[in-house]
Amino acid sequence: MKHLKKFKKQYLQPRYLIGSFLLLAALVTVLFFINRPVVAPQDEIEVPEPDQKTIDNDWRCPANAWLNCEPSDEQNDECDPEYIQWAQEQCEGFQGAAY
Repeated sequence: MKHLKKFKKQYLQPRYLIGSFLLLAALVTVLFFINRPVVAPQDEIEVPEPDQKTIDNDWRCPANAWLNCEPSDEQNDECDPEYIQWAQEQCEGFQGAAY
């Protein structure tokens, strides 16, 4: 009993409790950072494939399955044979041009 009173009087003082808490916090912090996995840097950066709808010449897949290419006063760039061929190869569901 005498030793317990001496222990309480000596070690349960605020300065010992604060020091013990800081030491415990430092230990937990060190253990946390030691156990973290190390990730090696990658030599190459992965570049995602371009969206299928915007591959060449800033062309985009038409909204409909068919293009209206009937003669009109306005020039329709979508009726360009090169664009139509590209759209048939690249655009799922595209059927072609109607003349």
